[in-house]
Amino acid sequence: MIRKLMTRNPKRITVVLCLVLLLLIPVVDVEYYGKKKKQKLDTDKIKQELSTLLCTLESKYGKRPVIYTTYPAYHDFIRGSFDGYDLWIRNVYAGSMEDFLSYNRLK
Repeated sequence: MIRKLMTRNPKRITVVLCLVLLLLIPVVDVEYYGKKKKQKLDTDKIKQELSTLLCTLESKYGKRPVIYTTYPAYHDFIRGSFDGYDLWIRNVYAGSMEDFLSYNRLK
């Protein structure tokens, strides 16, 4: 299908692809990897770098990025500092949103 469009009208496929890219929302992945959870991290530095990255992406793409994170990273870096951003919480344990909210109240 795309090959036919490109051979018939390459300008049209370029316009369609540009429109699709405009619809995508940038996502920033914030989570621990490897042994980082066990290391002492500079939380303030990470928050500052994340803030800079989020502002840069919003400026470049004209859309506020979504923050993709895990529960531990949310508690350590996101909560209380990036309230204006939409969150996408990775939850491999399939708990409910009520579990998430009650977990946040307890911490």
